This record gives sequence, C-alpha cells and structure tokens, in this order.
Amino acid sequence: MKASEKVVYVSCRFTPLNLTYAEQHEISLILRNDILESITGRKGWHFAVKYNGKPYVEGENITYSVSHTNGCVACAVSVPEHSQIKTRSLPDVVTDEKIYLASYFNKHGEIGCDVENRRGRLDAENIKKIAGRYFTESEKEEFENSCQSIEAFYRLWTVKESLVKATGEGLGALRRTDKIKIRDVLSFKAVHGEEKFSAAISVVYE
Repeated sequence: MKASEKVVYVSCRFTPLNLTYAEQHEISLILRNDILESITGRKGWHFAVKYNGKPYVEGENITYSVSHTNGCVACAVSVPEHSQIKTRSLPDVVTDEKIYLASYFNKHGEIGCDVENRRGRLDAENIKKIAGRYFTESEKEEFENSCQSIEAFYRLWTVKESLVKATGEGLGALRRTDKIKIRDVLSFKAVHGEEKFSAAISVVYE
C-alpha cells in the first residue's frame, strides 16, 4: 500500500431498541474510539468540530463519520497507515459487530456514514413524499422501477445522506445529490434478529 493511500474501516454495533437520541449518539462515539484504538493501537484522541459542524480528529490525518438509528450505530474511519488488526472485507450483509475493511482509496478524502432502520417510523406514504421532495430525476426513476420498495428507498437515501455528511453541506444539499453519479460509495445491509438496517459510506476527495 502506498503511503498516500487511505484505508477505510467500518463497524456496526447493535443496540437496544428505543434508546434516546443522546444514548444512541454516546454509543456511536464509544464505537468510534474502539475502532481508532483497535486499528492504531493508540488512545487519547482529541476531537473537534469544523465551522460546518463536521467532526474531525485534531492533529491527525484521519477522517471519520458516525451515524445511529433505532437499534444500530455505525462508524466509518479512514486512516493512512497500516492497521494493527486483521479484518475481513466488508460483506454485503453484516450480522455481527466486527470491524471490517471496507475499501482502499488512492486519495485523502472526507468520509460520511449513514445507517437507517428499515422498520422505522416512515410508512409508504411518507416515503413517497420524501422521495418526491429530495430525490433527483434519476433517483426517482430508480425508485419507481423498484415499485417504490422500502429497500430501494433506504438504499438511495443512505447514499445521499452519507454524501452530504462527507461534504459537510447538511440536509439542505440532498436535492442536489445524485446517487447514480456518485463514484466512491459503499452500500451494505445489517441484520440483527428481526431488525434490518441499510447503510452507506461515501468518500469525497478534496
């Protein structure tokens, strides 16, 4: 691996259902710390927030992103050095809480991660309204071709949200993102008992 290459790791941690937002977020930060310690062998990280609200690791060439939903938290970390742990490649379906090697990227880039519970609060009517408001024309076509399936909706939505988290633009940019045109995206599913989750990671080059 060349010194300029970045390695992306990802992990999901399944949580009890119906935790508060603050409880989910706290677990996502614990997961972040666990991943950083596992892949580098170091502790004592310092974190800060950029002007656009995007978090980062102070003094390190490391980018990360966390996300949480009812029953699951996820974290993606991009580091420039070799890992300290042996991992296996990220499978299409995650069923445990291991750290996975997601991918190699040739350039340094900001990373965004999103995970959503497909058995969440949104019903078919709300999903249709959100798609109509935020999806681009190509995304609407893909959604319609899927017979407006819930799985297709969350596959598209997680990619879009992971992208705006990577760029730091926020939800206001969702109308401008187009899943079809995004190159460096990793999508996967997570399954834990009866709960099913859709997740995606996007990397945006500087």
